[in-house]
Amino acid sequence: LSTALALASKPTENIENNAILSILRCRFMKWSIHSVCSLAVSEPANARGTLYLAVARTNGNVEIRTSRLAYQIECCIPGNPKTPVTGMQFVECNEVEKDKNRATENKELYLWISRLDGSLTLFHVLKQTQAVVLYPGGGAIWNIK
Repeated sequence: LSTALALASKPTENIENNAILSILRCRFMKWSIHSVCSLAVSEPANARGTLYLAVARTNGNVEIRTSRLAYQIECCIPGNPKTPVTGMQFVECNEVEKDKNRATENKELYLWISRLDGSLTLFHVLKQTQAVVLYPGGGAIWNIK
């Protein structure tokens, strides 16, 4: 095996078409698996016809996945392992944009996230920004369904 690696790491020439073979060197990164503690799915008939899946991990992170990307991660909301997610819920809100002569109504998709410390976060899914973070006190009192 060491001989094969030594030979493969050196560029070699192919006599037929003078193509060069070289090996890409890779490094490994530390990766730890965190289990799922909460899931939420958007309504199937949202404004863009795309389903969204929110996956909360035990390390406090929330992954937003979309059917548009075959449920690959679209964005990740960082969290704290000391305050894990206790519940999540997608909501659609109508937002009115006023131009000079007319007003247009758009449906925007938000995600409510409740955590063990009692905080509530409203996350704008399409803009990938936090809209509001509330700290009402009193501990984990929210039951989001």
